[in-house]
Amino acid sequence: MIFGCSTSTAPGAPPRISTDAGQYVARPSGGSGTYQLYSFRLIATYRNERSDTVFLANCFPNVPTPTYGVVLANGSRSTTVGYNPTYACVGHDQQIAVPPGQSHTDTLIVQGPNMWDGKTGIPFGIMEGRFTLLYQAQTCRGDGMCRLPESFGLSNPFEVTIAAP
Repeated sequence: MIFGCSTSTAPGAPPRISTDAGQYVARPSGGSGTYQLYSFRLIATYRNERSDTVFLANCFPNVPTPTYGVVLANGSRSTTVGYNPTYACVGHDQQIAVPPGQSHTDTLIVQGPNMWDGKTGIPFGIMEGRFTLLYQAQTCRGDGMCRLPESFGLSNPFEVTIAAP
């Protein structure tokens, strides 16, 4: 899934998504050598402070976890982050509904890198640094329909470091 660009969080505005920690350690979780994978568990809570229902994009109908992106906390969308999953989703209208004043909590296993250079084996994307979680939030059901500005799907910033071997 590709997230479109739009406005960022206004200064001083609280994030719509809160994470369970401000720092995470990514630990080896599979693969080996050049193709070593790292992961960490992140619990995210989306709060709907709007007066209407917000729908969170999900990959398949009735899947209770939203699709997500991990982006640099500085607002740059031109730099690849190694924790961004690759999605192959189906079209549907069963996005996750979050009624006004309610919250939706997810436990995500964030893993990366998710892509490597086919010739060199070098992974793509930044794996350590300051990031934010991004959900696609919208005001109606349907794939990519009625999207809210990006600021409605951003989390607080968090730090990720790679565990020492």
